[in-house]
Amino acid sequence: VAETKKTVEAVRGTVQNAEGTLKNLNQFTAPLAERSTSIASRLDHTLKNLESLSGELDELAHIIATKDGTFQKLATDPELYQNLNRSSTSLSVLLKNLEPVVHDLRIFSDKVARHPELIGVSGAISGSSGLKDPPEEIEPRPSPATGRSPSTATGRTRLEPR
Repeated sequence: VAETKKTVEAVRGTVQNAEGTLKNLNQFTAPLAERSTSIASRLDHTLKNLESLSGELDELAHIIATKDGTFQKLATDPELYQNLNRSSTSLSVLLKNLEPVVHDLRIFSDKVARHPELIGVSGAISGSSGLKDPPEEIEPRPSPATGRSPSTATGRTRLEPR
């Protein structure tokens, strides 16, 4: 009888522990149960996306494995790779060489915008100071051939800022 009491008390303690554990588990899973429809829907959508991605990756692998495909040629033909590498290097050199030209064009366009008369545009467009510098005085520029200020038949002179 004493042993039976001890066994009943041990079972009672185990049941109480199990009840506490179930209560904690209930508190943990209650929010999940409330959102189970939303969670299931999102999981279903995610699985569909994974299936689609898997199909697309399979297609890409097939394209790469095609013997006449570009990827396969690039991976197996060293001449094609070297040609692309040379083209890339040439393009890099070309861009580097164009930098000073672009810089000079910016300066030229800025000067023409400020003083269009420098390139012989006169009458319809008058010279301006632009926004960056105050107005400059303009003097006739000597001709490189004669050393004199050039006068043309029209009476116009070639002008340059000082």
